Amino acid sequence: MKRAKPNWLPHPENETIILQPALPEVFGAKIKALARSLDDEDAKSETLELLCGLVAEVRLHPDEDAKDSHMIELCGELAAILE
Repeated sequence: MKRAKPNWLPHPENETIILQPALPEVFGAKIKALARSLDDEDAKSETLELLCGLVAEVRLHPDEDAKDSHMIELCGELAAILE
């Protein structure tokens, strides 16, 4: 399995990462749809299975500058999609 390097870690090439301005709205809509799926008893088990299949591992890294003093690293297919 490919482990994606999180965008918040320094890139050796010092490349600039440009996010689309509408990204928060797009992900917000997707999270709301996901929440509706989890509330739907007919779709809940399939939604949970798909979601769990996207995240292989979650790592917390201490970071004094981050909210709650930690940064979150996602490993798995979801990390590759977000990168």
